Amino acid sequence: MLAEGDAGNALTEPQRTALDMAWRQFGAASSPAEFCQRWLELQCRIISGVQSAIVVLQKPGGEGFAPFAAWPEGRQDRALAEITERALREGRGLMQAAPQGANPDSLPDQPDYHLAYPVRLDGAVRGVVALAIGWREPAALQSAMRQLQWGSGWLEVLMRRHADPMEAARLRIKLILQLVAAFLERPDLEEAATDVATEIAARLGCERVVLGLAEGAQIRIAAVSHATQFDRRANLLNCISAAMLEALDQRETIAFPQDRDARPVVTLAHAELARVSGAGGIATVPLRHKGRQVGALAGQHLKRVHLELGGNSALIVLDDADLDAAAAAGAWGSFLHQGQICMTTGRHLVQDAIYDDYVAALAGKASHLPVGDPASGQVALGPLIDQRQRDKVHGLVTASVDAGARLAAGGTYEGLFYQPTVLAEVAPAMPAYASEVFGPVAPVIRFSTADEAAKLAADTEYGLSLGILTRDALRGLDLARKIPTGIVHINDQTVDDAPNTPFGGVFASGTGARFGGTANLDAFTDTRWVTMRADIAPYPF
Repeated sequence: MLAEGDAGNALTEPQRTALDMAWRQFGAASSPAEFCQRWLELQCRIISGVQSAIVVLQKPGGEGFAPFAAWPEGRQDRALAEITERALREGRGLMQAAPQGANPDSLPDQPDYHLAYPVRLDGAVRGVVALAIGWREPAALQSAMRQLQWGSGWLEVLMRRHADPMEAARLRIKLILQLVAAFLERPDLEEAATDVATEIAARLGCERVVLGLAEGAQIRIAAVSHATQFDRRANLLNCISAAMLEALDQRETIAFPQDRDARPVVTLAHAELARVSGAGGIATVPLRHKGRQVGALAGQHLKRVHLELGGNSALIVLDDADLDAAAAAGAWGSFLHQGQICMTTGRHLVQDAIYDDYVAALAGKASHLPVGDPASGQVALGPLIDQRQRDKVHGLVTASVDAGARLAAGGTYEGLFYQPTVLAEVAPAMPAYASEVFGPVAPVIRFSTADEAAKLAADTEYGLSLGILTRDALRGLDLARKIPTGIVHINDQTVDDAPNTPFGGVFASGTGARFGGTANLDAFTDTRWVTMRADIAPYPF
């Protein structure tokens, strides 16, 4: 759930702090009246420019309606009475200019607006939320109305909770997930992770909450509730890591001890954790991101899923490669379409003997590529998609330079036009190398042997495309066998596709499916086995 102004402008730090506090207070609400009040305050933080607001709900027993919350707290804006009564009567969302004189500061041609949206339960109108906001463009008014529509679902949950005891548990879980989303916007991961773990422990009454990050086939403990420091070698944390891997490997949420009617899963690591910790109950929830979440949702509806999910593709330059041709191929792979291609060359792996010469040649290419508006003339690079992406690209570049990378070319921008950038002396942990940048950035790392190159290239969650440049094509093919990707090009860069060839990646770059060419027959059709005889087949029964 985002602040209305986020579509055009990022929240200021004070606004973000106020929004975080509103989420906290909402999550801590302990009574229906406090729930309504905190919910209304949260909406007035999310929707910018709110002047006053009110929540009217049906009284217990169904005898009329009464105000349950107002914002600012304790003040009821009588000017909202008309639109509130209309929404109760008509049972639909309403938007109208505020009556003249309701706000003496408003301009005649830019009036304030009153918005109202009904709260329904089982098809019947059980309440209304109404607010007064300052003048804005029609699109922004529609955005505010949508937020009221989405947010009113919380009030429905509040009313349904009293009729359904299980709704209280579902509400608590939903609140926690919203709190997690708010906390994960913080720039410092470890601080945010510790806050999230502590908040979940407090909200759910847990003795301990631990967050872990999957790194290859291992789990790294990122945070323990109520603890800013902890010993990662402790036996208890080792048992927790094993339980997390057990859930992750099975892609299942595991509750231990298991309910008798629960779907059978392996719980050996959870049983050991319970023995070591003395815990009466343990729950482990694997969290998915990006397309993995899409795949999980589609599976519930028995839909076939074909996903291509991006990558961080490597271009390996062996010491016998033609240097000028290799630099030209590398520049094309990283800078075509400003690097905004799933197959873009995100990592340049260059053998020691030619590393310095390759960096110089690639930086020379980058420095001479014209950047600008494609409609204004002959340019090689146009704009990035938006300001947010530009800031992300620049942040990865500056963070890598701060970590020790050398800026060989680029690293600057004007508007959305980012200069093609070359980073030298890169290490595997540097952000621009380890992440999918999706911008015109070429991180160059050195290697000594072919085995080292294979290890570096395979050290990623992605597996979309791979390029290997060498004068010995069989040597390149032998190296390619050691690096799992959906696509490999010997003596070409990573950006290559054709309509008649199957396309797709492995690991986090896709679901294993292929599309394009003859693979489309499998992707978009079903195989059906049909038999036919002239007579009914005889059987001995």
